[in-house]
Amino acid sequence: MPDTLAVIDTAAFHDLLEDDDLLVAVHYNIDYSITGEPSDPADDLFLIRLMDGVDELGAVIPYPYYNDGYAEGITALYWSAAAAPAWEGAYTVEIQGSPVAWGTPPDASLALGDWSGFDGEADNQQALYDWMIDAVQSIETNWSVTLLESTDAGTVLNETGTSYLNGAITGLQALCPNLFWIRATEMDTDERSWGTGQADLYEARFDGTWVGDGLDGVADMFGVTPQLIGGLLFVLLPFLAVVVLCEKVFYTSTPALILLPLLMGMAALLGFFSMWVFAIAIICFVLLIGYVLFFRTS
Repeated sequence: MPDTLAVIDTAAFHDLLEDDDLLVAVHYNIDYSITGEPSDPADDLFLIRLMDGVDELGAVIPYPYYNDGYAEGITALYWSAAAAPAWEGAYTVEIQGSPVAWGTPPDASLALGDWSGFDGEADNQQALYDWMIDAVQSIETNWSVTLLESTDAGTVLNETGTSYLNGAITGLQALCPNLFWIRATEMDTDERSWGTGQADLYEARFDGTWVGDGLDGVADMFGVTPQLIGGLLFVLLPFLAVVVLCEKVFYTSTPALILLPLLMGMAALLGFFSMWVFAIAIICFVLLIGYVLFFRTS
């Protein structure tokens, strides 16, 4: 017989995944610290059941993650809305030795009287989170193992805690997402509209200034766009100067080729270079890099 067999705490929650579903969370203790644990794990010897009088509404087994399951533990029984027992029924949570393994099974029970006072998914998931944090903190003390960690988003399960509770309660991450560091969220799949608004702002950045007026004047003189003049002054001429310098000093033009996309990018952001020319140039650079890395043989 165990030294302690107890249902420490229970609580019922609904509306976790769908309206009117039901989850009964159970914090229990199967202690053999004095007499020594059996050779069989706890999931072979014990059941945790929700009872309506003498009728069993559901049953789970302890998860033997730590010490073969002999110590404090957490589990839960979950029903979908279509299968859920009546809300706020006169139920009892019972931990009992499996009749297959015991001649006279030991048992302990606790009336299920703590029903969530909230309606709706968000409030019930938060209430379940609060209950879980309290129970896990008790288990940390009982096991002398750290199961929780503090983050900017709040207290969540660490890797050990996640491994334990995901095994102890199937689907817990969906039922109580705030308990986990990684959470499942729905992707935003709305179609996004694209325009040239930002590029237009860049192009008009120096309008009305002496810089913009100067470029406009030169462009009108030669019958071209201000961006063409800007490209010649702020991209082509600096690039050619760097090419000459690199050839004389390093005997290679490679640094100038690396500098060219940077010059084009900065000129485009300042409005001195056409964004569509910059986009085409970037595509060409990507294709060139792909050729050099994957297709060139020498």
